[in-house]
Amino acid sequence: TQTIGTGGSHDFTSLSAWAAALPANLVTDGNSYVGQCYFNGSSDGELVGTGNRLTLSGHTTDVTHTITLTTGSGQSFRDNAGVQSNALTYNAANGVGIRVSATNYSTAVAIADSNVFLSNLQIKNIVFGGSAIGFTGTGALTLTNCIINGVMGSSDNLNASSGTLTCSNCVFENTAITGADEIIRITSGTNNFYFCDFVSASDLTFPTRGILYGSGDSIL
Repeated sequence: TQTIGTGGSHDFTSLSAWAAALPANLVTDGNSYVGQCYFNGSSDGELVGTGNRLTLSGHTTDVTHTITLTTGSGQSFRDNAGVQSNALTYNAANGVGIRVSATNYSTAVAIADSNVFLSNLQIKNIVFGGSAIGFTGTGALTLTNCIINGVMGSSDNLNASSGTLTCSNCVFENTAITGADEIIRITSGTNNFYFCDFVSASDLTFPTRGILYGSGDSIL
């Protein structure tokens, strides 16, 4: 387990540095790896910047040698003192937030690896043509207790093109002023959603569809 935060008291100050330090083959390495993100106000800030914030690709994993990105103890929006009354929307003041601030067609969290777990995170993309989460792996990705937000038109909260995707207790929220193509885009693979919400704010332009599945089928 390693810690990630913009302050100087952690193992890594960026998500990309943490990813670069992962062994190429977790199976032969014999370990699973957990990145714990921190947000402590004055000492640690939002994990924000231009271009992809995190790319996980080229790592060999299996079901007992996995990669997990989550939050440190007390660092999630779920741990915030106002959790019972806070709006379920991206707000980095409430806990760890990962956000792309610029560079069109960027993805906040891009995953091609298998056996990856994301939990307790807020993830946001505000750039044109990108995604908050992009999943191109042929294995498994699991999302639990996350807030996923997309803003610009022609972008998705989640874009999954293959593999096995399992999402539980997540909010997928579109806040595009001009309207987006869809909230999530699923090209293929096996996809399971449990107790998730797909949201478009009523005072903004609705996306063209809630979920795009396959080559053009619209759902919702």
